[in-house]
Amino acid sequence: MFHKKISQISIDRKVWDLGIKLLRAKNAEEFVTHNKIRNQLNDQLVKIENRLEKLLSMRLNEEITSDEYASQKKIFVDKKVELKNKLEDRDQSTANWLELAENFFETAFHAREVMEGDNLELKRELVKTVGYNLFLKNKKLLFSFKEPYDVLLKPEMRSSVYPQVTEIRTLLEAIRETYQQLYQYI
Repeated sequence: MFHKKISQISIDRKVWDLGIKLLRAKNAEEFVTHNKIRNQLNDQLVKIENRLEKLLSMRLNEEITSDEYASQKKIFVDKKVELKNKLEDRDQSTANWLELAENFFETAFHAREVMEGDNLELKRELVKTVGYNLFLKNKKLLFSFKEPYDVLLKPEMRSSVYPQVTEIRTLLEAIRETYQQLYQYI
């Protein structure tokens, strides 16, 4: 039962290799974009810090009142906190998406192997990773596949069908065909 259900989301070595290569290529592109945005945010942060220094200098020279200083300082400090949060969010999201995507491919690649093995704990972990809505019926465990694993199912078997998912699957299949054609000529 499990083997048949899990085999619906299994991928072969070629698809796994292609997926990992595409992910790493996309990550390289993202890295360049990430660094540009990170540099822009850091530049803005430096400007805010310079403005805070000038503001303090103006207050110390009694060019502005303490109320003017306090209101302007609050604006700059809030902007500084916002920029720091954006930097942290970008750093975390950039690192996380590649790891999540690689884990997706690894799980799909090793799914059949795990289900054919004897390790019940690995099987349990696999079902918890890829499935939700688990319930027993007639002494059989039934479940639906979580996103993104349901993308690997045929459209009529998916728990949720989104037009974007179909487009992505079509794109991946076109890339795989192109990849196969390229290697036929080498």
